[in-house]
Amino acid sequence: MLPFAENLKYCVEALCGRAPQADAGWLHPHEEAPPSPRLTYDHACLDCFLADLPGQDRELRLGEAVEDLRFAVATDDDKSGAATDPCFSALRADDRFRRLVGTPPGHFLDLSVLASHKEPLTKAGITSAFDLVRRTRSTAQRDQLAAYLKVSRVVVDQLRDVAMLAQVHRDLSEPAMLHLLIAVGVASPAALREEARRNPKQLVSRIRSQASEERLKLRGVRPPWLWLIAARR
Repeated sequence: MLPFAENLKYCVEALCGRAPQADAGWLHPHEEAPPSPRLTYDHACLDCFLADLPGQDRELRLGEAVEDLRFAVATDDDKSGAATDPCFSALRADDRFRRLVGTPPGHFLDLSVLASHKEPLTKAGITSAFDLVRRTRSTAQRDQLAAYLKVSRVVVDQLRDVAMLAQVHRDLSEPAMLHLLIAVGVASPAALREEARRNPKQLVSRIRSQASEERLKLRGVRPPWLWLIAARR
């Protein structure tokens, strides 16, 4: 437990603007055999925190973060978690990080909320937003899918919401555009409608900022925002 406690200590210090002393003596996970995935993940967070401190070699630190994550993200769940973890916001535009965690998603089932269910959904013949909506129309169908995926009905309802969000407008059917919406906290048609009616300019600004941070050039990010008009109906 000591390495985890030390990492937490240094993370707190870094967030307070203090870098660990050169003689701090904390063990980098790559020096262990085999490295602990959880510890390398925590060290990647620390690398990113340190990258923002004065006197630190930012590119070196970010490179170390990516290397740490190569040990840490072994499963689709791991990759989805890292892709949306605010600790790694400095890496969002880094091609090495994007390749590692699979962003932007190239397929509907690669979205962070769906990635952990990709294999069973594919086996069930559900590979698109259209498939998911069609196969969850009734309460009985949703209960059946929840049992099949071994999750609660709440999770199935969340997956269905994302699938229905993709059908609001053709611009939102792009997985990368759905990824942006989810990243800014919009994961259902109802949430999109509320945001679009309440403060559309702020919503567009948040999406464009996220797209810029991740270097995504999508049709839905540029005016005219036809999806926004569709969402307000």
